[in-house]
Amino acid sequence: MKDNYEVPKMMTKEDVTMMILSAKKQAGMTWEEIAEKIGMSPVWTHSACMGMNAMPAEKAEALSRVMSLPQEAASVLAESPTKVWEQAVPTDPCIYRLYEIVGVYGPTIKALIHEKFGDGIMSAIDFDMQITRVPNPKGDRVKIEMSGKYLGYNRWSAGWARVPCRPPPPAGALSSRPVPRSEGPAMSRPPLPPFTEETALRKVRMAEDAWNTRDPDRVVLAYTPDTRWRNRSDFLAGRDEIHAFLTRKWQREQEYRLIKSLWAFTEDRIAVRFAYEWHDAEGRWFRSHGNENWRFDPGGLMAERHASINDVPIREGERLFAWPSGPRPEEVAPPPGLF
Repeated sequence: MKDNYEVPKMMTKEDVTMMILSAKKQAGMTWEEIAEKIGMSPVWTHSACMGMNAMPAEKAEALSRVMSLPQEAASVLAESPTKVWEQAVPTDPCIYRLYEIVGVYGPTIKALIHEKFGDGIMSAIDFDMQITRVPNPKGDRVKIEMSGKYLGYNRWSAGWARVPCRPPPPAGALSSRPVPRSEGPAMSRPPLPPFTEETALRKVRMAEDAWNTRDPDRVVLAYTPDTRWRNRSDFLAGRDEIHAFLTRKWQREQEYRLIKSLWAFTEDRIAVRFAYEWHDAEGRWFRSHGNENWRFDPGGLMAERHASINDVPIREGERLFAWPSGPRPEEVAPPPGLF
């Protein structure tokens, strides 16, 4: 019997990161291709692979299969990380530029967040980010979009009664009924009516990008707390009902990808044509074509949505929407003849 016992070395997140980078290099895969295979965004996938986020167990197992990692790697990927930055000021040029942007524009960002929302912060936990390449004749541009939940600071009295610090809703967004906690405060969402062709087009693209995230928490914030919908034969009212509907929708409609197109607009109304592709749990593919009518409140939140939709069965080889999961890249135009 041995007197000394050697504790076996446990696999760490750093070990798994090195395995992933090595497997990625050998396979010649991009982060977008890896993210597509596990059904997540490229930004989140890279962050989790670098040890900065914990993967849900099913996503960790899927990544391990895709990258041919040892079985233990999946459990390590699912562990909560300890987030550590080794450098106070980064020296990598790409990362430093982002640090510089925050240094130059940080006070401006802070001032505008406080002006629009009140005394609080943008969450980096209830958060998503998209990075796209935008063609430009003067040189292609990097587009970074960040969306984080607003978190207001609380105030409390001597008796420890917490008083939420929330901004008043903007003019035109007041409601006679109390807003349920789950709906959050009403706020403005530019561009605001009256619409021009430019702002109507931007409103349509913002809606398309949000729905392509398949994130009900994010999507419902574009609608008034008492919004009213007709979607096919479903009649819905309020953000809670909308959230439940969208959750069911994206559980059923898998590999969902959407394109919207402006049809017409007036001062506070927009008409849209759209198409999206998806498959059900049995792997049957569909292309759904539809029309929407939108009405907005003065704060730019959608107060009414009426949608008529028809589903057309297609074969997987007939798919037209093939970009990586998430918002449609700027360089991907709608297929000719789609609308």
